[in-house]
Amino acid sequence: MAVYTLLNSDDNLPLIDGQTNKKKHGKNRITRFFARHKRKIRRLLIFLFLSAFLIFLYIYSTYYYCSEPTINDKEYSKIKGESYYDKYGIDLNQYLTKEMYNQKIPGNDTLDSWDLYTPVCPHLEPVHYPEEILNPNCEDIGLQFVDFKNNLGRGKPHILHLHSITTQIKNWNEWSKRDDKIVPNYYYKNVENLVDDTYHPFDYGYYDENETILKNEEDTISFYKNVINSRMDEVPDPRHRRIFSFILFNTEFDLLDLYLTEYYEIFDYFVIYESNATFSGKPKPLYFTRTLLETDRYEKFKDKIIAFPLPVDRVCKFYREPFSKEHIARRQLIEMGLRAVQARHGDIYLHGDLDEFVKPHILTRIKKCGGWEHLQAGIGGGPQSSRLKKVDSYLQDKKLNRKLERDKYGFPKLVYDRELSIGFLNWFYEYSFEIVENSSIGTTAKPNIAIFDARRALGQYPIRYNYTESEGDGNFMVDDKYTKFNRRSLENIPKEEEEEEEKEEKKKEKEKEELIIEKLSAS
Repeated sequence: MAVYTLLNSDDNLPLIDGQTNKKKHGKNRITRFFARHKRKIRRLLIFLFLSAFLIFLYIYSTYYYCSEPTINDKEYSKIKGESYYDKYGIDLNQYLTKEMYNQKIPGNDTLDSWDLYTPVCPHLEPVHYPEEILNPNCEDIGLQFVDFKNNLGRGKPHILHLHSITTQIKNWNEWSKRDDKIVPNYYYKNVENLVDDTYHPFDYGYYDENETILKNEEDTISFYKNVINSRMDEVPDPRHRRIFSFILFNTEFDLLDLYLTEYYEIFDYFVIYESNATFSGKPKPLYFTRTLLETDRYEKFKDKIIAFPLPVDRVCKFYREPFSKEHIARRQLIEMGLRAVQARHGDIYLHGDLDEFVKPHILTRIKKCGGWEHLQAGIGGGPQSSRLKKVDSYLQDKKLNRKLERDKYGFPKLVYDRELSIGFLNWFYEYSFEIVENSSIGTTAKPNIAIFDARRALGQYPIRYNYTESEGDGNFMVDDKYTKFNRRSLENIPKEEEEEEEKEEKKKEKEKEELIIEKLSAS
């Protein structure tokens, strides 16, 4: 039975001759096909390999490989401008007086030959605003702030009542005399408590309640000339503070035309950045710089424009890292822009892109009115004058610098810094199709506005008054100005290094005393 069963199972039937011949015939046919088309198959494989290699080279050369451009007279030219001083004594062409290499425009190297260059609008003129916008009545107006808890920012916003700066200075002088005053800690307060209709103490660093009167053009020119030529540790009258715009430019001439016409009467200066290379690392001509030097396109706005072209010597340094280059460009624009306009304590600057248009009346309210500054980072009390005494600076004093407590980014953590700047949120229009077409987008937090703090620029240690109480850590200054900030960091400093530093300081003090004794004995 077992033998019979095995013989009759389908899996164990013996193969007949026809079946074996079919299998052999199939194998022979495949072998003959490869043998017959051997050359064609080899060519096909070579072609596929070369195609894959060429694709790899293209991707590598386009996205990963970068070669520094070769500077030659055929593709590059040199451009240079002359000094051009405005009525206050600021050289508007201060960044154009050195020769720069500039990639030539394809064609005959003229702006007209550039395909993307739009002709000059014959009616391009500054917009003139009424008096109620340029000089608002601060006691009767306010600013709106987004309430994100109300329909994700689309509902009714918060409203902060504004006041004149004179009123705010009076309020500060009265508040600072009180014995029961408590230093507020704005950093940890929520929005509702920051915008309520109460006095929020803010120190302008300027305490004269009488405004500096500017009767005519001569008074105005004289006042701002004195501001520009003043020392960095002097605080001008905040009722005549200036406001600047720092913007990046690539090729957006149409938007720049609109921007300048919209804000010529609002901003005191426009500092406009461009580079001879894109953020992705490709060389480009200095379009705006050449337009400013070679044409009269912006002749009606020229007395407020400061061009800041930044030639990049090493294009490949940030190749395929556009955001790194953009961040550096923005930081350089702010730093060099503040230097160019001779910014002083309390001046305001806006930093954004050309497609972000802030409502003009908001800018004039921020410039002319007070009562919102407590929301702003980096200011509170003016810089200390170093005319009569030595003022500590953590930028110059290495020992003090080491003792300062630092945040997670390594920056000194100082009590006057809220670490946040104001975003315009619903205060501006943006020329973005995404926002226009998508109604579900609520608010965006750009551009930013900031107040220039001369104390920070000088590296001065913030000294508060001898307040007796404070709302939480970070605002109350103890008598020992060093131990407040870095008890923890002091523990990390080796005792030997501390002792050496103390010895060096004692030596310096002895040398000073000996010099004084010698001078006295000689006299």
